[in-house]
Parts: sequence; C-alpha cells; structure tokens
Amino acid sequence: MKITKKLGDIASIWVGHPLRGTIPDDSGSGIYMVQPRNIDEFCQVDWSSVVETKLEWRGKSRWLDVGDVIFRMNGRTNHATFIDKIDLPDNARVACHHQFFHLKVHDTDVNPAYLAWFINLPEMQEVLAESKLGVGTGPVVNRRMLSELSVGVPSAELQKSCLELWSGYVDARRASGRELAKMAGMYHESVQVLIGSGGR
Repeated sequence: MKITKKLGDIASIWVGHPLRGTIPDDSGSGIYMVQPRNIDEFCQVDWSSVVETKLEWRGKSRWLDVGDVIFRMNGRTNHATFIDKIDLPDNARVACHHQFFHLKVHDTDVNPAYLAWFINLPEMQEVLAESKLGVGTGPVVNRRMLSELSVGVPSAELQKSCLELWSGYVDARRASGRELAKMAGMYHESVQVLIGSGGR
C-alpha cells in the first residue's frame, strides 16, 4: 500500500555552504565542494570534476555523507542527486554549494535513493515548476516549497524495483554513449586516413 508524506516529515533540510564569488582551489586541504556543474545528465555526481578548496564555516559544519540527497534549488529544472558514494581520497570532507539543499532522510520507510528518484520524476518537476510560478520566486524553489512536496511512499520492495529499473536505464544509456563515442572515433580516424592519402 502506498502512502503520502510531506518531504519535510521525511528528511531534515539545510542550505548548502554559503560562498561568495568563485570557489578557490586549495590542493591539500582535504575539503571538497560539490557544485551544480559537477552533476551529470543522470543526476549523479561526477567526482572527477569536484575541486579541492578552502572553506570557512560560521556555523555547524554539515558534511555530505553517503546516503544523503542534494537538491538544486535554482534553475529551470530542480533535480535531486543521491550520494551513493564519495569517490575522493580517504578522509575527504565534502560540502555542497549553497545552490543546493542538503537533505538527510530520517524516515526509515523511505529509501534516500528512492526519494531522489521520486523528486526527479517529470510529474514532480512540473509540481515544483508550478509552485515557483505560484509564489513568484523566479527560478528558485524555497525551503517551504520543498518541505511541502508530497512524496508517494510505496513498499520497500516497490521502491527497490523502481531504483533497479532506473539503474538499468542509466547503465544502458551510458553503454550506448560509449559505443557512439567509439564509433565516432573510428569515423574520425578513417577520415584522417582518407585525407592523408589524398582520397585515393
């Protein structure tokens, strides 16, 4: 049986690390910052692009942990990313940029990965877009909107099934992309051979 819960009752919600201007590089600091540009087309973190930086905290440090969810609050689309791993050096501390909300799920009936998947459904993206229009916040989803988002919570088994289907889709898309890249490389190599031989 599926029930519906408010997201604010499912997870704690914080704004990411406040930072003005560009993010400074600071190799050796052991502190990393996840920015919107580090999220790929499948709403996953590209850890190879995450920079090491220096941050100053004025309040309590809230580092990202495996199992957390980050939600982009501004922009045309407002997707969520499940932190399934932190592919960085051991003992790295990771923060998210203030363009994200940092979510930590405390409801044991909700799989955090499922929550991110649910938020990213086209239907939920439409709900969020309508919410932004309704209150005139421009491109920004505020904390109240996110807290009030209704989340359908099916059984743990069905949540797992949804995630398995999504994972299979992503794997197929990535494999297709690699095959296309391979074919494109072969094509360009052939063109170079033809050019080098004068078309003979």
